Amino acid sequence: MDKKLLISLIFGILAVIARVAFFVLTPPFLDFFKTNSSISNSTNSSHPGTDTRSISVLFLMIGQWAMCLVFAAICVAIQYCFDRQTVVDSHKNYSKIRFLFIGSAQGISTVLVIYAASGSRTAPYLQAILGNFTIPIQFTIRFLILRLRPTCRKLSCAIVVVFAELICLIPTIFPQLENSTAHQDEGGATGAGRILWPICFVSSQIPFAIANSIMESSVKSNTAGRHVSSMFFLFWFSLACLSVILLTFWFDIIPGFGTSDSIKILGERLNFNFKCILGLDGCKTQVALLGWFSFVANTVGSTSFVFLLRYSEGANFIMILLCLRTPLAFIFWTLFEEPPLRWAPHTSLSTWLSIGTIVVMLPAIYIYNTGPPEIYSPSRKRDQDAEPLLDDSLSADQKNLVNDSPATQNETDVIT
Repeated sequence: MDKKLLISLIFGILAVIARVAFFVLTPPFLDFFKTNSSISNSTNSSHPGTDTRSISVLFLMIGQWAMCLVFAAICVAIQYCFDRQTVVDSHKNYSKIRFLFIGSAQGISTVLVIYAASGSRTAPYLQAILGNFTIPIQFTIRFLILRLRPTCRKLSCAIVVVFAELICLIPTIFPQLENSTAHQDEGGATGAGRILWPICFVSSQIPFAIANSIMESSVKSNTAGRHVSSMFFLFWFSLACLSVILLTFWFDIIPGFGTSDSIKILGERLNFNFKCILGLDGCKTQVALLGWFSFVANTVGSTSFVFLLRYSEGANFIMILLCLRTPLAFIFWTLFEEPPLRWAPHTSLSTWLSIGTIVVMLPAIYIYNTGPPEIYSPSRKRDQDAEPLLDDSLSADQKNLVNDSPATQNETDVIT
């Protein structure tokens, strides 16, 4: 098997498993704060829980901090284990502004989706529908930035995957098919918020797609005759994303947007969350472990994502591949239930729809990945002296990367 294809297969499986694990582990962890936190809202002092949206931001902040430490340690190890001067020279010539741009886009996307994804703001059935905009938005943004458009075969496969995922989400869109009382108290916001929050939810996909496209061009680009280290990229990307989250976490006190009534309450929540993730302040060890396992899943997922961007076709293929997380997560919750998380197998409409979705998705993903390469479509009217959105060396590399091995790749590229 071709080495590049083997690497893509390994990291593709890891990316799907990590994404499913993250979405499975995070809800039980956040449920603890919702039902057991000793911190109360000033708007309702008798309520024992805290809003999970603010906890999600703090949880994400800790996770990004942990990822920065992990990737920093790996970067140091790589620099001392391999040709140090080659690594240093490659990274010195790499634009650091791009890290800031990618991290900012990713951070903004995360903040928007966290606050818009509450069932009391964007109805669950609407989230299921709007979530399917991820693939068309990614395809469009990637074309505008990288000028790469899919062939008819690839586009047809993408459409099949989108509709297959939509079928899998039928019980979420129409909860009465399984439970007539499901989500009856989570019908979304009222008034202007009923329009604004769904717009906020789907808008979060735009900076996410921009970040993915520029990230793809970055990890596939050549600097000084060598690909920039993926671990080096992951460290600076995580650091930039963490910086943006640190600068925007105070959004939680914005009236109508956040969930904390004051800086004091936000500080108390942050303090409690830090202690809880360490198993202190009355938090059970199982809760802390859930949090750390979620961090590990997120780290593995981010690492796999970047390696896939380099060795696979790119962001479009990854978005299609990650659609598998939806039916796999549904199947997991037919085998387990929470709280507390325990083995409780049962079948429902979701079970059979999820199995059917996987049966449809897997051939479509395979056909997409084995199809002819994408078509490079430069702008018809382009000033030769004008500075392109991404430098020309990246475009040339992009055009041939689908079928060819990375140019001047050495053994350390597979590891770093």
